[in-house]
Amino acid sequence: MARPSEPEVAALAGSAASLAAGRRLALPGPWSELGHNDRSVWGACRGSAKAPYRVAVDSNGPFAYRCECPSRNFPCKHALGLLLLWAGGPGAVPELSPPGDVAAWLATRSQPRPGMAADQDGPGVPVLALGSGASPSGADDQLGSRTRPPPDPSAAAARVQRRTERIVAGMAELDRWLGDLVRGGLAHAQGQPYTYWDAMAARLVDAQAPGAASAVRRMAGVVRSGEGWPERLLAQCCRLHLLAAGWSRLDLLPETERADLRTAAGWPWASEQVASGPRERDRWYVLARIETEEERVTALRTWLWGLEGGRLALVLDFARPGAAPPWALWPGQVVDAEVARYPGSAPLRVLVTERWDGPEEAVAVATAPPGWADLGQAAEARGQALARDPWMERWPVSVAGVVLARVDAGWEVADSGGRRLPLRVDGPIGWRLLAVAAGRSVHLLAEWVGGHLFPLGVWVEDRMVIL
Repeated sequence: MARPSEPEVAALAGSAASLAAGRRLALPGPWSELGHNDRSVWGACRGSAKAPYRVAVDSNGPFAYRCECPSRNFPCKHALGLLLLWAGGPGAVPELSPPGDVAAWLATRSQPRPGMAADQDGPGVPVLALGSGASPSGADDQLGSRTRPPPDPSAAAARVQRRTERIVAGMAELDRWLGDLVRGGLAHAQGQPYTYWDAMAARLVDAQAPGAASAVRRMAGVVRSGEGWPERLLAQCCRLHLLAAGWSRLDLLPETERADLRTAAGWPWASEQVASGPRERDRWYVLARIETEEERVTALRTWLWGLEGGRLALVLDFARPGAAPPWALWPGQVVDAEVARYPGSAPLRVLVTERWDGPEEAVAVATAPPGWADLGQAAEARGQALARDPWMERWPVSVAGVVLARVDAGWEVADSGGRRLPLRVDGPIGWRLLAVAAGRSVHLLAEWVGGHLFPLGVWVEDRMVIL
């Protein structure tokens, strides 16, 4: 591998922020076990985690990057820092034979695999595609071409053990931080700058627990969320404390609860692992869909209700900036599909493994969506799911016979029994919703997040109206 120039490395960066972060690591201090040969460069970068991140770059074919950090960027700052360090001078990285893990990675990348275009000069190159099994939460291997080498059971077990140890250590630090926060008083927390929350979140990212890191960052917004913020902040502290306590006794818990802890920490599941589990075929009514921006990626959530089995399902897709998310499922359609559920105590997320109708063949029905008879039934179902998985953040709501109203504090929805829930609407959606309902009762489709419903659509006059 020829030593690159600094402009060549800069051209590989996905953003100015990634390049700036890489420049801060282009110093000998954080690095150990450095080396390069005629094909690759590697090293171990020290962070705040217990063990350094092992990084490697392969120049055979399209550049590929391997790093143990949970970053969503390709290449990550560690790979950029390694390349920039080497670009700074010929003596920065010695010429050596690659260590065993790097040699094994390079060997697997040299072997063409099914589904890849191959030629005589280099490895096959698959197309990057994010589907319902993709996750933005990072992976143990960051490959610029997104190739997946054949699994090595011993290497995989070692990676799992290293990540588990990092997360356990990070959760122990989180629990101490939460204790200090509560002992100092929640009123004191309101005066803390954003850096107070971001510093703890950064340590959790280094511990490879990006889901917990996101939860800590959201706490900075809770303290400035208006009336009732101490109650909401304390609830978030309790959920995070429960998460930390669970990781401290991971070996004592049943498999489904360990899966809940893994998901809440932000450790993604491989699609192959999910697809190898039990399958569930049904005719799925597409209730609603919503796109949100979540830490530099677009998340697309599509809620399904099994017409025959009566089970709920969530198809979760991610698209990186500039990429269009898939649009294979539309509210109001009924699709015949087989799914596999992600592990957990109250699993909602599914991976669509097979469809017996293509997107153009999905049936748009003229009947009302399935759902609960009133808000009480919807609340009871949500409560049962939360009792099994206390870190569940979103719940679909499909309830008939509700009326919408404008109240002093905003918007709310009420059923025939007088039960009420507040609505959280953005911009003109509330007025549009009110105009569509025109004073009549409607079938509301929404997401229940925290103490509010976020309306996504309504069924009225035998048609689906997407908000």
